[in-house]
Amino acid sequence: MGRRWQVVPEVMNTGGYDGFELVTPPLRSQQDIEILAGMLDAVARTREFGRGIRSSTHFTFDASHLIGPDGPRTLEVLRKAIANPTDEVRARAAELLAARKDPESVILLGQALTDPSGRVRENAASGLQGQDDAASLEFIASALASADKVVRRDAVMALQGRRDPASLDVVARALEDTDAFVRKYAAMSLGGRVDAKAIGLVEKALGDEFSGVRIRAVVALRGRDDPETPGRIETALADASPDSR
Repeated sequence: MGRRWQVVPEVMNTGGYDGFELVTPPLRSQQDIEILAGMLDAVARTREFGRGIRSSTHFTFDASHLIGPDGPRTLEVLRKAIANPTDEVRARAAELLAARKDPESVILLGQALTDPSGRVRENAASGLQGQDDAASLEFIASALASADKVVRRDAVMALQGRRDPASLDVVARALEDTDAFVRKYAAMSLGGRVDAKAIGLVEKALGDEFSGVRIRAVVALRGRDDPETPGRIETALADASPDSR
């Protein structure tokens, strides 16, 4: 149809006619929008269509120059999206915020750690991994105090990759959690940490009653030149069920 604008009778499945369709070409410019607005205004001024528009219509506007990765309004849009009532919109917003490292994005992700949606919480935790700032750690600690163990399980994943000394206090509290999976994920976060306090927490996790926690503690010891490591692995794997590995 090219660049043709036209009003044509609407053909129903029954073969009859009971309306007219305004058919537009792809809207690619401000001029196209003005033409569309003018045509709708002309329809309204005829006063012949008092029963109104019967179909739903949506328009997608290209705003990539404003809300693309480096757009000046990206954060404003994501701030609204992360508060949207639709789970899918919030989850996508958290995913996009995770790609950013600015302080406000970190705060928005931290607040999302207690979102009702699991997907949102998982994306938020993923975005906070490796952060070493005090603000994100405070949000993680707060989420780990939730009465909901599922929220705590998602929040503890945000501790992965952290190397700041203060985070070890949060890991220590997570290793005391009543939920074995929270403790397991906390032990996972100790991987690669070689300072004395971290090693002490690994030693603690090696004595956990849940074999899944003990196994993650052994994994955290990987790469250490320690003659006792083989024995620790054997002890940790003792009576370990397949589900806990």
